[in-house]
Amino acid sequence: MQDPYRTLGVDRSASESDVRRAYRKLAMEHHPDKGGDPEKFKDITRAYDQIKKGDVHVNDPFSQGGFNTRADFGDQFNSIFGQQFGGHWHSQRQGNRDVNIAYNITLEEVYSGINKDLQVNMPKGIKKIVNIDVPPGIKHGDKIKFSKLGDDSLKNFTPGDLYVTIKEQKHTVYTRSKDDCIINHKIPVKLAMTGGHTEVKSIDGSAFKLAIKSGTQPGTKLRIPEAGFPIFHTKKTGNLIVIISVVIPAITNLNTTIEELK
Repeated sequence: MQDPYRTLGVDRSASESDVRRAYRKLAMEHHPDKGGDPEKFKDITRAYDQIKKGDVHVNDPFSQGGFNTRADFGDQFNSIFGQQFGGHWHSQRQGNRDVNIAYNITLEEVYSGINKDLQVNMPKGIKKIVNIDVPPGIKHGDKIKFSKLGDDSLKNFTPGDLYVTIKEQKHTVYTRSKDDCIINHKIPVKLAMTGGHTEVKSIDGSAFKLAIKSGTQPGTKLRIPEAGFPIFHTKKTGNLIVIISVVIPAITNLNTTIEELK
């Protein structure tokens, strides 16, 4: 195993500040974000991490009092790059980042699913066109992972992943309850009183002939089986729920209104 002290270019008797100073200098020189060699940077980071963890069998600086405690040393490790790069160091800094976005999906897209190109803002202000495929029946708040569609600015590292959180948008006609599609459907008062048929359309435009019983009351719910939304990752479908609303004509002329009701 390569000697971590030799990698950092310091003696085994080096003090805490000497090791930290050597690491900072080499890491800044070889950091990929600064155009350095990623492999060399990995070696430098691994060496520093070995010393930080005390994973050195000869002249372990922790046993010699060169550093206070492993916890203190770890805090100082974070502090170095918190100052240099505007945040705490973590392993993902060695590679490309994952990216999280939200997608505002319509109920029509929930019904049919979508395949769409999106422009996504990547780290460092880079814009990237990505293609996402969202299956039918997806629900509000679901998060989909698209592997390797995230940040790819560091060419020597595997691209990050793209995570898309689904935000379901309100519709002017239809609403959703789990996998059921709900519509408020108006019928004239005469049809409600005498019965008959009315036509209702589902969200995909399919037309259904619906029987109305005589004496149907406002708020009556009628169900059209398997005319709702696809159930996510199954071959099943929810229902279309039709809520009846009875339209009562305004009484401007009593005789005319009576004729309309006959």
